[in-house]
Amino acid sequence: MKRILILFTGIVLSFQLFSQGTLMLVGGGTERTGEDAWNFEPYRKAVAYSTNKRVAIIAWGAESDSWLRDYFTGTCNANTAKHFDFSIIDPSDYNTMYDSLMTYDMYFFKGGDQNDYYSNFKNTVIADAITDKYNEGGVISGTSAGMAILSSVMYTASNGTVYPYEAIENYENTYMTLADDFVDLAPGWLFDTHFAERGRFPRLVGLITNWYYNHTEQLTGLGVDDVTAMIIRNDSVYAYGTGAGNFFDIQNTVFDQNETMVVAENIKVTNILNGCTYDLSTGNIEGLTQVSSPAITEENHTYTLLLGGGIYSTYHSQMMETLVNECGNISDNVLFITGASSTNAAGLVNSVESASTGTVYEFEGIAANANSSELADAIAAASKFVFVDNEYDTFMDFMNNTASGYRLLLKMKDPASTSAFVGDNSRFVGASVINNYETAAASYYAELTFDPGLSLLETTVVMPKSFMNSDMYENSTTGVPYAMLQDGLTYGIWLNKKNYAKYFVDNDGVKLIPFGDSPVMIMKNEGTNYDFSVTGSTANHDQRMVAGFEEMTLNVINSTKSFVMGTNPGVGISGYLKDSEFTVYPNPASNIVYCESEENSLLEIYSIDGKLLKRFGGQKRYEVNIADFDSGIYLFKSTVNSNSVIRKVTVQ
Repeated sequence: MKRILILFTGIVLSFQLFSQGTLMLVGGGTERTGEDAWNFEPYRKAVAYSTNKRVAIIAWGAESDSWLRDYFTGTCNANTAKHFDFSIIDPSDYNTMYDSLMTYDMYFFKGGDQNDYYSNFKNTVIADAITDKYNEGGVISGTSAGMAILSSVMYTASNGTVYPYEAIENYENTYMTLADDFVDLAPGWLFDTHFAERGRFPRLVGLITNWYYNHTEQLTGLGVDDVTAMIIRNDSVYAYGTGAGNFFDIQNTVFDQNETMVVAENIKVTNILNGCTYDLSTGNIEGLTQVSSPAITEENHTYTLLLGGGIYSTYHSQMMETLVNECGNISDNVLFITGASSTNAAGLVNSVESASTGTVYEFEGIAANANSSELADAIAAASKFVFVDNEYDTFMDFMNNTASGYRLLLKMKDPASTSAFVGDNSRFVGASVINNYETAAASYYAELTFDPGLSLLETTVVMPKSFMNSDMYENSTTGVPYAMLQDGLTYGIWLNKKNYAKYFVDNDGVKLIPFGDSPVMIMKNEGTNYDFSVTGSTANHDQRMVAGFEEMTLNVINSTKSFVMGTNPGVGISGYLKDSEFTVYPNPASNIVYCESEENSLLEIYSIDGKLLKRFGGQKRYEVNIADFDSGIYLFKSTVNSNSVIRKVTVQ
């Protein structure tokens, strides 16, 4: 295996030439009319930065209407704006076109197919005009494909587009076409567009990896969301619009080359939102006003979890084989908890029965089984548990409000237990659950919800089915960091239909290791300033669910690499109690919370950002009045003889 540590050429050096001219980078999407439009401020400023306020709109296609020209002149104060359709201009006339273009001080490249620009303008005077105008201090701008062509290394799309999952599964696939022979306005950078909308952060990682292995050159990536713009001027980036500018810095990244799958540790990710300024010469960011400091910084439980990646597939059958053969003993009894009328349980049961010598039980996780003696016996007999086809509301009601659910959860938390969550149900293991994520454009229209999970992983959110279809790309992309920052979590995990992961403990710590043919992506909250977008995707909707933050680290790993989620069980909470020794109910709660321990304990209650709110001592049982608490998530910490356990409680 080839292991490469990158330690050179950071952001400051990469952008040292940007002071020559001004770039306006637009991630795509539809411009809107009027001075209250998302695009008004960046477009108006771009015009103001051009000396003669003459705008050349460059396109590979005819002008459908005069709207954009009229917007530049009528609203953004341009003296003139002209549309140039290069699809009808003969290359023999390019010298004349060069002279014409040089009379304009702002170029605006329309969207479309970036390969049209690249293949037709490369090594021509039109490419010279872009560079010459920029070096004169002009404004070079573009939207969608028109933005993608402006980085010094560009994704040409010469063989057609590449999808996010393709880029990380094989960074050498035939669609990964990159070139550095067009314009050199942003040395050491690669731009991508429609970033959140099309879930392109894995694609950008794959493109950067491809370039590094083939050219031994570090690139920094900038992905801009649709309906969002970045202006880069005098070594500073100014953000506008409804989404984020997403910066991917690999100066301290470790890449492991294992065939052609991306494996990368410690990619620094920075997102800036409307109103933020990023000083590239100092690294300082202004405009992010909140501070994220997760109260629980590591996972520390000693049971084993299997997390299925996506829609039901052969990978889940493989996960059942892992459950039987690599967790506990082959003779362990297995209990399936399914949703009503499960369509996928039968195949998984068959997989387990064919490999295991233990008994397999199957029950529905519904109210009708709340006090089932047969289920109670199965829970007592089993040490492995499988969850498939459960709906969130029904399942969580069963787990939180029934005797069977309470008994099951305690057994799952036994260090000798293994719990496997198939596909969508893997969301339930975390502290927070992203709901409504399969609804088209739910994040774009502020329709995602973030609800309590089982907290088997106490400081993590899990997103299965990443890249299942284009309607939910943005939901899975933005929902994870949004939940991490909103609920004060340390980790976010993206899974997909070609992988699954195992959470386990060994002598070196608490780890996550992937299986399958696609890498698992893990984001870590480094304790960062952050904010959420306050700009709606349209005038009729709440703000888009996009988070801005100063720093998180992204790790892309496969089965050759485990990710450490905790150094030792109990680290960060001064010891470890068995979960059964501290009971908190009801949860969620609205007025009173009861807390019970097997011995006299110290009880402390913290806000999600780690602020101590209440402290009690000397009792086994506490009745805590929370009527004056705001709605949200709180941490209840019980300590006995220097050993502690933490429960997350949702106050409604």
